[in-house]
Amino acid sequence: MLKRSMRQVILSLCCVMVLGWLAASPAQAEAPVDVVVFTQAHCPPCLAAMDYFEKQGIAYRYFDIEASAKARNVFERLDGRGTPLILVNGKRLQAFSPERFDALYRQAEADRSR
Repeated sequence: MLKRSMRQVILSLCCVMVLGWLAASPAQAEAPVDVVVFTQAHCPPCLAAMDYFEKQGIAYRYFDIEASAKARNVFERLDGRGTPLILVNGKRLQAFSPERFDALYRQAEADRSR
């Protein structure tokens, strides 16, 4: 149990580092929920996730782990096992499922309003 809690703390710290290392546009920085997507070229699930976000009006930032050494480094620190790796306010979603994403996003909105 302690290992799992420590891992969550480490993952959260890594997410904070991502935010500090990689710049966001002003519109995205004002988003009520922080959504980060680690992607790579030729990744149909990555494209599906980003298309879903755009259709739903969800602001997000994406980082191509093939094009950016910093993004690759953070992805590896987060123990990324494939793309897309999605972070919603620091909580991870490995792979994309609209249902799982929506549940995580709703929870993040509820947590922010407290």
